[in-house]
Amino acid sequence: MTQGLLLKTSKEENRTSSSVVESSGKIDRDAMYSLLSSRRRRNILHALVASDGKSTVSDLARQLAAWETDKPPEAVTSKERKRTYTALRQTHLPKLANYEIVTYDVNRGTVELTEIGEELRPYLWPREQLGKGYVQLALVAVTAAAIITVLSWGGVPPFALLDGHMLTGVVTLSFGVVTLGAYIRSRPSILYESARQSDTQYVHDDDQQD
Repeated sequence: MTQGLLLKTSKEENRTSSSVVESSGKIDRDAMYSLLSSRRRRNILHALVASDGKSTVSDLARQLAAWETDKPPEAVTSKERKRTYTALRQTHLPKLANYEIVTYDVNRGTVELTEIGEELRPYLWPREQLGKGYVQLALVAVTAAAIITVLSWGGVPPFALLDGHMLTGVVTLSFGVVTLGAYIRSRPSILYESARQSDTQYVHDDDQQD
């Protein structure tokens, strides 16, 4: 009975899955987050980006196994590579190909990132970390500006020498630093590298491969 239900579910998924791009041209965010909920699928994208969008199943398996075991690729054993290879070939690559994230040639064992796959890269970025960092920068700037203003009003040297125009300049400079810091932290290259490190660095006592 259970096996029959699993087969039915699998068939239904195959019928309904096509692309993460809706008819309107927008990304289907629910489908996207479902696909990227798997760490191995995220790491497939990381590995493909690092290899200019093209790779083989064997090379992907070796690279992912290296990340999961914290070894250089050349030190990965055949058993470790085969375990990852099987999961990629049977589960993750067919699913990504079904949603047109990659093109997957089963016979040749080749994988290539599609244009849709390239558009998914921002979904890997650690947006929560970006927001938290921006709030911290803003709090520092507001606190610094407030302290300087209070010290100036209280006649504490050398801050007592600051007139209204100078205080305005200090506040403007403080928030200028916040804006610059947020811009630096929000650059795609910075965000992508942060996401890649987060996904590919495993703590083996706690993490499980999916």
